[in-house]
Amino acid sequence: MVARMHAYDPTWRDPDELLFWCHYNKNPTAAPYTDRGHSIDRAVMHKLSERLGFRFSNHTLRRTFGRTAYRAGIPIETIAKLLGHEDVKTTIRYLGIDLDDMGAALSRMYAYQYDLTRRK
Repeated sequence: MVARMHAYDPTWRDPDELLFWCHYNKNPTAAPYTDRGHSIDRAVMHKLSERLGFRFSNHTLRRTFGRTAYRAGIPIETIAKLLGHEDVKTTIRYLGIDLDDMGAALSRMYAYQYDLTRRK
């Protein structure tokens, strides 16, 4: 993969981390993949999942990235931009916000309210 990236863009620097970034609006911006037919899955993900011994896809990694960003407190609007979504509603559906997320939000709200009452 590194050799392929260097062939595509000789100025590209290896980030020493596993990162796939292929934005499918018109043309890819970080890899020599086309926006036709999930080529990143065929070219990279399927082979990598076979080597690692468990199945995952580009979609699995995108959802995991989005949920991790959400749980880290990154604004939903920023996550939407990173995922290439034009509408935040798409991002919310994509993240699959669950009971754990809602419980954590309520806990933060109660802690905030508790702090407010202690300041008075």
